[in-house]
Amino acid sequence: MLISGGLFLIWDAIFPERFTENKDIAVFPLMIKLPDKEIETGYGVLWPDKGRDLSHYLKLAENAGFNVVAQKEKDQMFYLELRKP
Repeated sequence: MLISGGLFLIWDAIFPERFTENKDIAVFPLMIKLPDKEIETGYGVLWPDKGRDLSHYLKLAENAGFNVVAQKEKDQMFYLELRKP
């Protein structure tokens, strides 16, 4: 359980609307930059029925009563920092 004043951080890929029913998996390449090295990997999940972007998660956060502390969108990913009142 998240205590009052606690932070909830979300990072995820932006899922566009599915453009074909034949593709049910989404895979996103990742380049992770650490202080002393870079890691190349990927992130794959079942493609959601509807697109999911930052606005999708902002609505969920608002409905759950969270306050938005920070948000950032870049390329095909987003970051969201929420605070529990």
